[in-house]
Amino acid sequence: MSTIKISDPNLDRFYTQNYNFDILKFNLRYQAALSQLNWQDLEQPSILDLLKKYQRLLRLLLFPSWEGLGVGWFVVDWLGVG
Repeated sequence: MSTIKISDPNLDRFYTQNYNFDILKFNLRYQAALSQLNWQDLEQPSILDLLKKYQRLLRLLLFPSWEGLGVGWFVVDWLGVG
């Protein structure tokens, strides 16, 4: 799977400064990894919060491990994708 980049104007500058960032593979809860990212002139708390939300949605959509419960498909319907 290729690297996914989120199309959100609130994240454009983050992706420009961190062009190799892979939202599906990056551990957003690991402080040592976060400190390696370029946060210059960015509001880290708000960007990080947004990245965590996108990461969770993508994992539900791409890897619906709770398929028996229909959780992944609920999110797809809620987003209007399915």
